[in-house]
Amino acid sequence: MDGSLIDRLVVVGGGSGFVGRYLVQELIRAGARVRVVVRTPEKANFLKPLGGLGQIDIVAGNVTDAASLTAAFAHADAGVNLVGILDERAGQKFARVQADGAGAVARAAAAAGVTAFVQVSAIGADAASKAEYASTKAAGEAAVTAALPFATIVRPSIVFGTEDQFINRFAALAKGPLPGRRSSRRSPPRRRTAGKRSNSAGRGCTRSATSSRGSCARSAAPRR
Repeated sequence: MDGSLIDRLVVVGGGSGFVGRYLVQELIRAGARVRVVVRTPEKANFLKPLGGLGQIDIVAGNVTDAASLTAAFAHADAGVNLVGILDERAGQKFARVQADGAGAVARAAAAAGVTAFVQVSAIGADAASKAEYASTKAAGEAAVTAALPFATIVRPSIVFGTEDQFINRFAALAKGPLPGRRSSRRSPPRRRTAGKRSNSAGRGCTRSATSSRGSCARSAAPRR
């Protein structure tokens, strides 16, 4: 490292996610101070031990809440926006998060006077795409460059690893039976203890229903 990040404050939106946690580690190694912006700070506490005392700050913020972003970018030198969704659930919408949200983050960064900003988009981002995921990624890029003309736009392909939401999603599906087919799961084989059999099989006897001691009476016709 050339030392350009030493003691500089870098704000990372979505820093507790799959990519974010690794980016935070790299920034820490470069000597930066990192402010991680997440919706639920308590869930990002696992990042704290990655840095030195006071090197990592975790704050509450939401790309749909401009005031929270303004506070998050106070005194920032640089910013990175990693916030994005793979599908619409829990009330989240592509347009609000990936288009409007990206623009809101960039405007907050511009107001703070950052000198560097990275918007992590996606390969295939295209305003003319019929897929809302791709079209809103493109809209987010446009909103970012409108606020920060010097911003760097990154378009990664599929990013996978231990904590990803892509390979792990397919792995979870593979654990169950495929639709229309019987389960491929097999019951574990029954344990058998060598040399042990029931009395009736090994000694040709049965327990007496009336015996108080549960004694075994020899069968008149032993099994062969």
